[in-house]
Amino acid sequence: MRGEQLALRSLRDFHFEDGEFISDKKGLFGSQLTLGDMKDLFCQVMVDQEEWKQANGGSAYREKDVCLDPNNKFGKIFKESGERETHYLTIVVSMHGVLITMYPIVPNI
Repeated sequence: MRGEQLALRSLRDFHFEDGEFISDKKGLFGSQLTLGDMKDLFCQVMVDQEEWKQANGGSAYREKDVCLDPNNKFGKIFKESGERETHYLTIVVSMHGVLITMYPIVPNI
């Protein structure tokens, strides 16, 4: 759980509007989301029945794209894609299920 807490906290730097390491190429979560909200998102994804696939980071990582609630737009996609609100996200975990990162995405429909 300690690794998940660190990963959740680091999301603020990489995937929130006021983050130190954001760019026009990253999906951003809404600033209203708390650490508890992010943990809830993570837990929902972990019990979601969609299949995991090998992540781009190598065989030590798994990822999946999910839509947990089509009525809850919790983020926006990166500016290069038109910066529109979304309710889809990608989550990346280690092979042991420890959160690495998660971020809003454009849905693949």
